[in-house]
Amino acid sequence: MPLFFYLILMNYKYFSVEEIQKKLEYYCSYQERCHSEVFNKIMKLTTNVKDANSIITKLIDDGYLNETRFCKEFSIGKFNHKNWGKNRIISELKKISSKTVTEFKELDYRYETFNSDLSKLFNAYEKGEISDQAFRNGLRNAGNLDLDDKKIDEIWNLVIVKIHSDILELILQLKSKYLIMILSNTNSIHRNFFDKLCVDLHQKTFEQLFDDVFYSFKLKSRKPDKEIYEKVVEKSKYLPSEIIFFDDMIENLSECKKMGMSTYHVKSTLELKSFLSNLILN
Repeated sequence: MPLFFYLILMNYKYFSVEEIQKKLEYYCSYQERCHSEVFNKIMKLTTNVKDANSIITKLIDDGYLNETRFCKEFSIGKFNHKNWGKNRIISELKKISSKTVTEFKELDYRYETFNSDLSKLFNAYEKGEISDQAFRNGLRNAGNLDLDDKKIDEIWNLVIVKIHSDILELILQLKSKYLIMILSNTNSIHRNFFDKLCVDLHQKTFEQLFDDVFYSFKLKSRKPDKEIYEKVVEKSKYLPSEIIFFDDMIENLSECKKMGMSTYHVKSTLELKSFLSNLILN
């Protein structure tokens, strides 16, 4: 019997606005910060620009962020410790004030409506309808971004932290009893990034670790569309009734059930670990 997993093997950065606010209050409390520095720090915790702006506004209102204080401290520090002159200090402050604040402008496409241009771009990329370069260019055009390919990829990969190694170890233990396969909505840039993380941990890619791996951008379709499950059943050579499908999004389980698969809705990593441990023992 094959077990199909979505990429619960990855830890993703999901912080509430309140959690990010606390982190940034601490970040700003032990050293003066400029707006762009704080903005970039926030964007490593969330890709929602609207949330980032509201967090910055509150940091200013509560006195944690103050550009005048930052400029004063920056100037004194560079003058006393680096022997910078007035013109050098002014020049550097101008660079800082315009640096990278707009890099993420309008890049929060996952928070847009389904029919927005960014959502269409995102879905087209995950369905393999456009190339990596066309996707990067689409982001540049949508957000008016002046960034090279490497920087675009770095921003795009910020949401991925690391492989969820303890869950991965449990799943690999199941290989002696079950066929283990992956079905994921993903894209080429993310795939390359988490394959690198997997190689760093196990010296193998996902394709080498599991019995089979199915990616939406290769299958030209995405969950929760019925088409992608039909393709997986056809390629895996198993009947739907022989498959257990795991996913953290309830909408991705609907078509599986209709086709006759057994399903498991992943609500928490703790519950999943318990369930997998029972499978190993029984």
